[in-house]
Parts: sequence; structure tokens; C-alpha cells
Amino acid sequence: MMKKKKIVLLIILIILIILIIGIMIFNRYEIINKISTITKRQETIQEITFNTYSNENNTLKLIITAEDTENGIDKLIYISKDGKQEEINGYGKNKVAVDYEITENGNYEFKAINKLGQEIIKTLTVDESYRNSLINIQVSTETEISTCGKVNIDYHGNENKDRMYKIGENGTWTNYDGEFIIDSYDIIKNNLQNNETKTVTLYAKIQDKANNVVLVKKELSNIDVDIANKPEITYIGSNKNVVLKQNGIYLDENVSVKIKYDEREDINNYYSLDKGNTWNLYINEFETNVTSIIAKSVKNNSSLEISNTQNCASVLVDDALQPEAYDGDEINKMYPQGQYLIVDSAVCGRKLEVYYGAYNGADYQTMRVFSINSEGIETCLFTGYYPNIRPQITIPDDCVKLKFYTSTYWSFIYEIKLLD
Repeated sequence: MMKKKKIVLLIILIILIILIIGIMIFNRYEIINKISTITKRQETIQEITFNTYSNENNTLKLIITAEDTENGIDKLIYISKDGKQEEINGYGKNKVAVDYEITENGNYEFKAINKLGQEIIKTLTVDESYRNSLINIQVSTETEISTCGKVNIDYHGNENKDRMYKIGENGTWTNYDGEFIIDSYDIIKNNLQNNETKTVTLYAKIQDKANNVVLVKKELSNIDVDIANKPEITYIGSNKNVVLKQNGIYLDENVSVKIKYDEREDINNYYSLDKGNTWNLYINEFETNVTSIIAKSVKNNSSLEISNTQNCASVLVDDALQPEAYDGDEINKMYPQGQYLIVDSAVCGRKLEVYYGAYNGADYQTMRVFSINSEGIETCLFTGYYPNIRPQITIPDDCVKLKFYTSTYWSFIYEIKLLD
């Protein structure tokens, strides 16, 4: 009998323990639920937001919105632009909005009161920083000042409006689709920089269907568009011939070369005698027999550079072949009417490639090449009837000069070069 009583008491004890644990879990759930409800109410408490939809003529046009999704708005109170206190009755709506204009910088206070009498006060500070932040323009560069930057523009949402940008006052408005690259050389080439301040300004705007516009601009201090003046190269001499040698075409004797550079202290100046493969720091006037010289100026802080190429035409005799035919540039062209090259004996037997062309694809005789020996006897090496080809002409062993002819104004030589 005693054993049965013990078993009953044990069962009752187990049941009591289960009930106590259940009550504790339920109470804990109720507490968590109440905390969650309080948190939710705190998240939906009153808020005042400012949305600028126009800043034309230095006048900010905003929509001021008071919101209370829990208790509703009773009143929105503010000072009008003529200095009077205005009260907007919210009638308990969750959201109340009003148009507002600001013409002068300053502090503008707005108060919202909900149906429980709770207040929230928010102050809008309007200054140049605020005006410029209506659209946030950021340009990042790898160095403090560079020739290239990544542009990101934050339009603060507004996906349903036209979002555009342009580079420089004279630039073209372009739809913004995300990050893009800005480049000093493109800016300078298209003359989009401000030549007075030596800077470039980036513009961004938002435009809605009612043609309201928010426009900001940012003068970029980390993109260098203050390019140096172009170097001026002068060959000093006269009555020189050009000679076809083993390593190319050279003057028959040295002449002096003088280069005028931008003299600012933040610029280094260089020249090259081998088409830009190596560069020499320019100190003063020098002598050379090279027929084409490149000079460049480089900004120290950004490596922004400008270059100029000058050939030896100013020192050649009239019947020497002009440098456009051997400057390494297949765009420049010349129209030889008997101009010649002196031939070094070391290149006799090698091939010379002549790239020539004609206007409008003319199919008549366009070019002739003659060899002249030491006795003055001329031999025709090539007669070309079809333009825009590259014949390879073998230089005779007895050749001392090569003479070139083209049809005046209709055919021309792009480039000649000695083949290996």
C-alpha cells in the first residue's frame, strides 16, 4: 500500500513540475512579445524628412514630410518664408507633407505633434555644404593629383527621375549609368577645362517630369588639366641633304637644335632622338644629325605631359626628299617631284619599301623611283600604276642617289623604310 502511495505522489510531483515549467515558458513568451511590440512602436515613432526637388536660381524647393505610422500626425508647425508661424492640421493621418521654399542660408525648424501630444523637432541647416550635398559627386584617384579618376555620383535614389552629368561648362549632358572614368587628356583635347582657373568642373543634375531640376557642380582639385605649353623645336642650319644609311635616314652633317620649354619649376623637360624609345633631360642647345626630334614636358605632381615632334625640313636643300616620307608616321604624306635621297654604299643591295597612295583610288601612273649612279645616269627601278600598295625595291650596287616622282596633287608617298 505504501508503495502505491509513493508512486502516486511521484506522478503528482512530475505533473506539478511540468505545469511550473509551462507557466514559466508562457510568461517568458509574453515578456518577449511585449518587448517586440514596444520596439516596433519605437521604430514607427515620428519622423520629419526633407526632400529637395529643385534648386534653380539659388532657391531650394522642398517637400517637408512629417510621419507617424503608429499614432498619426495632429499638427505640423513651422515658420513660413515671410516670418509667420504656420500650422498644418494633420487630422490624424500617418503622413503630412508641405511644400517649402528657402532662398537664404540658415537654420529652419520644423515641429510635428502626434495625436498623443508627443513632439518631435527637427532643424534643417542650409549652407553651401548642404547645397553641394544635394547630389554627392566623388572622384577617386590613385595619387593625390592624377590624370585619371573614377567618378561615382550619389543621386540619393531618385531612380524615377532623369539622372545626368556633364564634364565642363561646355560639355554634353549624359545619362548616368554608374561609375565612369574621367581623363585629363580627353578633357584638354575637347577644351572642357576652365582655362582661367586651370581646373575642370563636373556637373550633375536630377530632373523630373515637371522639369524641376536639382543641379550641383564640383570643381575637381585632384584631376590635373593645367598642361604645360607645347615645346618649340628649332633646327638651326641650312642647305643640308639627307642620307639613307644602314640604321635609317639622317642629315649629311650635324646641325644645332634648340628647344623652348615651359619654364615652370614643377615641370621636367625631355627630348628623344630615337622616336621616343629613350629620353634625355634637356639642359641646353645640342647638335645632332637626326631628322626627327620629339620633345615633351611632364608635370611632376601628376605626370601630365605634352609633346611635340619636329623634323629637319627647315635646314634641307629644296631638292632633298622631305621628312614626311620618312618620319615614321603613315598619316603625313609628301608629293615628291624629283626630290632625292643620298644613298650610303653600305645599303646597296638591300630593299627599300615604299608605301604610296592616290586620291579617290586613281588607277593611272602614281609613282616612279629612279636610281642615279656616280656618273649621273638614271635608271627607273619602279613604276607604280596601282595606289595604296607597298612595293619593295632593291637598291642597285652602283646607286648613289634615289629620286622619287609622283603625280602632282593626285598621288603621294606615305612612308619609306629600309628593310632588314
